[in-house]
Amino acid sequence: MRSDIIMIGMPGSGKTTIGKALSALLGLGFIDTDRVLEKREHMALREILDHHGVEYFLEAEEAAILDCRAENTVIATGGSVALSAAAMHHLGAMGTFVFLDVGYFDLKNRIQNMDQRGIVFRPGQGLLEIYEERKPLYEKWADLTVKINDDDGQSSNWVVSEIVKNIRKYA
Repeated sequence: MRSDIIMIGMPGSGKTTIGKALSALLGLGFIDTDRVLEKREHMALREILDHHGVEYFLEAEEAAILDCRAENTVIATGGSVALSAAAMHHLGAMGTFVFLDVGYFDLKNRIQNMDQRGIVFRPGQGLLEIYEERKPLYEKWADLTVKINDDDGQSSNWVVSEIVKNIRKYA
C-alpha cells in the first residue's frame, strides 16, 4: 500500500518546510532523508561531499533511501535523490511523489549559500546545470506537481492546501 507522501524537488524548493507542515496537518510522521544520511554518516552533508566526493555521497544517499521503511509518513528527500532510479523506485512503491516545482530564477534567489549547503554538483556545474539535469527527472516521477512562483506570494500554507486538495487522487 502506498501510504506515504514523498516530497521531491530542487534544493531550496521547500521540501522540508512544506513536508513538516503537511505532516502536522495530516497527523502523519515525518522523515527528512538528508538528516537520515547525516546520522548514518556522522557528518553534515557538506562534510560528506568535502571528505568523500560526489560519487560516494550519491551511493550513501541511495543506500539510506533503500533502507528507509515508513508508513503514513511525509518524506522530504534530498534534491539529488532523483539521480538514483533505484531509490526512486523504492520510494515510489511506498507512496505518492509530490514535486515542488520552483522555477530557476526563484531558486537562484532562494539559494545564496550553494557551496555551504551540501548540494551535490559536479565540477563545472552550477545551479542552472543542476536544474536542467534534474527537472526532467522530477517531472518523470511526479504524481502531483505544485508550481510555486515566489512573485505570486504563495505562502507555505497555500502550498500545503494545494497538496491536500489534490493528493487524495493518488492515495
